[in-house]
Amino acid sequence: MAQDLNSPDFDRPLTPRAQEVVAAASQEFALHGFAGATTDAIARRADVSQPYVVRLFGSKERLFLRCARTAHEQVCSVFRDAIATTEQRPVPPIVLGTAYQSMLTKDSVVLQLMVQQHAMGQHPTIGPIVRQWFVDMYSILRHEAAFTEDMARTFVARGMLINTLLSLGLTADDQDSAELLRYLAPEGQRPPTGH
Repeated sequence: MAQDLNSPDFDRPLTPRAQEVVAAASQEFALHGFAGATTDAIARRADVSQPYVVRLFGSKERLFLRCARTAHEQVCSVFRDAIATTEQRPVPPIVLGTAYQSMLTKDSVVLQLMVQQHAMGQHPTIGPIVRQWFVDMYSILRHEAAFTEDMARTFVARGMLINTLLSLGLTADDQDSAELLRYLAPEGQRPPTGH
């Protein structure tokens, strides 16, 4: 299977119809995860036949990685665009955090795909690829945003907490939940802790 993923056609540009299949598959994977999404459900959502989906991508793993890579590239692009808005180095974390949260409010599928790809870290075929993507995002923080090691670790840790809170759909039903949800406000706009 890994050999298929390394074949030259894995990176080929997608036709408009294949892009529609990726969009449909992204929604299915976001809603149901890798194990729960089926190529049959993806085909129904894309209004194509299941054999067509398999013919286009070869396997569910390859299709998942196409979807996950699209989400990964979108996040990297948002970070790079935010970095380009300022000459300050290190880039203030709020610049990247605000851009990231803005992206998530426009496209919740990206968040769910990020969560799903992290859940696939132990998959023998998908795991090595998504682990490398995670390191690639960290490298953007360290080298392009010029974060210190501590800044980068803190930003990633807070980002993972924010991703978890958003993907859980946590609401401020009690004091502890409300306290956790303060992380959804950009730093400097958070209410004070401790009441």
